[in-house]
Amino acid sequence: MIDDILEELPFATITAQPGDVRGLSDSERDKLIISANQVDGHCVIISRYCDDVWYLTGFPKNVAISDRRIDFDTVPPVFRQVVKAVFYRYLRRGRDGSDRPRGATITGLFTGLSPFLRHLDGLKLSQLGSVTPMIAATYVTACEAHLQPRNGKPLSAEGLHSRYKAVEALFELSQYTEDKLPQHPWPETSAGAMSGTLGTPKGVKTLLIPDDAFCILFEEAHQQVERGKLLLDMRDDLDSIASKAGFQNRFDVIRSKNQHLREMGWEGGLRKYNKSLLDLRTACYIVLASTSGCRNHELANLQSGAHRRTEDDDATIYHWMRSKSEKTDEGIHDWMIPEAGVRALRVMERWATPYQAMISDEIINRRLINAQDPRSLKRGRTVTLCF
Repeated sequence: MIDDILEELPFATITAQPGDVRGLSDSERDKLIISANQVDGHCVIISRYCDDVWYLTGFPKNVAISDRRIDFDTVPPVFRQVVKAVFYRYLRRGRDGSDRPRGATITGLFTGLSPFLRHLDGLKLSQLGSVTPMIAATYVTACEAHLQPRNGKPLSAEGLHSRYKAVEALFELSQYTEDKLPQHPWPETSAGAMSGTLGTPKGVKTLLIPDDAFCILFEEAHQQVERGKLLLDMRDDLDSIASKAGFQNRFDVIRSKNQHLREMGWEGGLRKYNKSLLDLRTACYIVLASTSGCRNHELANLQSGAHRRTEDDDATIYHWMRSKSEKTDEGIHDWMIPEAGVRALRVMERWATPYQAMISDEIINRRLINAQDPRSLKRGRTVTLCF
């Protein structure tokens, strides 16, 4: 990761970069900026074209850093440069008739394309220009015969479609590179037709939880939230014991905490108690997701102090939870929640407090080392570290 600091370079200059790398010298190409962030008014470059790993922006906050990157070291060396050129074009312009991609759409294409590149490398090909529909057909045959290592089953229709669609994208995007796929990989058909997904409705992938199962799940989660104050009071007691005792040995701290739990009537010791704290987080998530209708990333964007209340002319109280929606570009939005959701939010804010303090300390320490460290970009005292 490159941590260049550009005090004078606005994001508009980055936006004005060329749409593809054809005609650029190696030095011009390698200096192209792939991703950057604003930190304290400075433009901090995260990745440049020359990097072997591109770290991307535009993901929800709860996506791991390992899932926000494209690792070109995993691409067969003979195709590494052309794949970089393809993904630079994809990042800058997207595909024909579509908006510029972001987030998991980008990494998903990279994942879907990787098996095809390995297939070509296995055939000892060194250029995309050597790929014919006949060679593409051998890839289709290989995909249909492939058994997944984790379960020994063939690829699903969606899995096949993801792979075939990636090859179609490669054909389109490679036209803006020096090494083009000369022909459409399957001129007489399409990824949807070959995978059997043609005409399948989009967006209906996850079935609703049956009512009887959901009622059991929600009731258990609600009960755990109602017991949350007791668990968190015990956490405060345990933290106080550890700090007052002044033990230097970790095992002495554990022994002291286990003793206190026994005195409080807790069965199962510290290990079971810590698991109950994790279960409490899960229970809060279930209650908030169920009562608000928020998407996963919208819950991940929650900040402490997200609750507010309003009252109408009839003295009816309404509770609201504020967060940020990124998928719809709606931005900051308020969701109406019942009192059960308010209680879950309060428990979660208290649950998160020590972890927020740890993150704040880490931000301070990182900035002492590098004032413009992009990893220390402050996101507020959020509950997102829990979800």
